[in-house]
This record gives sequence, C-alpha cells and structure tokens, in this order.
Amino acid sequence: MTYDDRNEDKNLDLPDDTTLPFFAYGIFKPGQLAYSKIKNHVDEHIDDIEINYEMMIRDGVPILIDRKSDYHQTKGSLITFKEGRKEKAYGYISETILRKLYEWKTIEIDGKPVNILFGADPRNGSNYIEDPHERVSFNGKNDPFFHEAIDMIERNLNSIEFSWDIENFFELQMNYMLLWSAIDRFSSLKYNEQTKGKNYKRFSKEKAFKYGIKKYRDKRHLPVYSTDTLQLHEFNADDSYETIFYYYTFRCNVVHRGKAMTGDYHMLETAAKELLEIFKNILKDTFD
Repeated sequence: MTYDDRNEDKNLDLPDDTTLPFFAYGIFKPGQLAYSKIKNHVDEHIDDIEINYEMMIRDGVPILIDRKSDYHQTKGSLITFKEGRKEKAYGYISETILRKLYEWKTIEIDGKPVNILFGADPRNGSNYIEDPHERVSFNGKNDPFFHEAIDMIERNLNSIEFSWDIENFFELQMNYMLLWSAIDRFSSLKYNEQTKGKNYKRFSKEKAFKYGIKKYRDKRHLPVYSTDTLQLHEFNADDSYETIFYYYTFRCNVVHRGKAMTGDYHMLETAAKELLEIFKNILKDTFD
C-alpha cells in the first residue's frame, strides 16, 4: 500500500537558545497529547503558571497572541529539561509543530527568560475559545473528535442492527469513517509524520493498541483484500503494524467499493467495534 499524501508544511527550526526552560500551554503540557514525546527528557515541571497573554484556537490547537494583555491570562507548565537532553527535547517539539501555526520566541517569567510558542499570523484563521475555563487552560481531551464523536460512534454502533437494508450498512460505514477521522486527527497532532502511513505505523506502536489487539486474538477475523491494490491484509495479534492496515483496509474499501461490500457487513461491524474500544483506551492512556 502506498501513500502519496505528504505533508508539505515544514516543521519549525529549534529555538535560538535550547538551554532555556519551555513554557507549555498546549499539546506538550503534562497530561496532554504530545507530552509523552518529551517526558523522558523532563527534569521538572511546575504546573498552573499563569502569564498575561491571550489564547485563541486555530485548527483545533491553541495559539498565543504575541502581545501582553491586562484582561487575558493563559495557564501552562514551566518545563525544565535534563542536562544533555535539552536540544533533543526541543527537537521533538519542533518536529511536531508546524511552521504555519507557530514560531519560537522568548518571554520572561519571574524575571527569567523562557522559550514559548506564539501563533504565526495569529489573527488569520483563528477563533476565540468559547469555554471560559479552556480560554485560560487548554485541555485537548475535550476535543470534539476525542469526546463527542467517540460517544456518538459508540451509541450508533450499539443501536445499528443488521439487515439487508443498504441504509443500515451506509450508517455503519459512516461511523467507521468518522472513527478514522478521529484517529487521523490524533495521529497528525501527536506524531506529525510526513505521510499517513508513517503516522499509522506510530499509532500501531502505542501500548494500548498492542495490548488491545491481543484481547481479540481468539476472535475469528477473515482476511480482507484492498479493493484499491488487491493486497491481502490479515488480523495478527502479534503484528500490530499489519493489524492497523487490516483495520485501515476496511476504511479504504468503504470509499472504493460501496454497495458491493454488503456481504462484509459483519466484518466491518467487528472491525469498527474493536478499533473503537482500542482507540478509547489509547485516548485514556494519552490524557491520563
């Protein structure tokens, strides 16, 4: 299977001074989506540090306006990296963050300089945060794709009953596509690899994914052929990389095959329910 959806947005360069602490207010805060990428390099973090800058939202992630404000505050964590690991930690941050969204700058907190990510052209395409609490303290756990969408998919999968009515099958397909939209959002924010294929490879290495597929080892899984490439993919509880593409093949077949896939209703239903449960556990591990 090939992927030609390369991300043309370049990542950030490192900040000018990688010896400085880092003020995190978004996905790199402890307990947030990408904190695991830098966790092993953190010496200490001081949470709920408040600075007088306004936070907005763009593409579902928070950005700060590079202008002090007497009326707006943003809470975050002041992170100090271990000696010998500072440049590597900033490398992980910079490779995850898109240049079109952020730029490195330096501010002072308690009279000491720290590195911070401000929004690049923050007024373009940005929106005010409606929730008063999240206007001050961002929590990616409440992203609609990780919260409302997951709840809706679960309700729908539990209520859809098998029938030869094509509308029921389309409803099952729609829920599976929405689930993959949530996975795509998670993967692009957390890993930001050059292709979806590389993002999915990283996703398949999540501990909760590897553990999750082992739970379904004894369940019957028929192999599935990609209608696009005619490549065969099988569920393999000992091969998470092969298994993520087993699940992904159903997603591709939904797009390319349509009504001809009606006979595969139960295979798609099984894949949807398994992947939903696995993704819920990945989200729990990530944000806990």
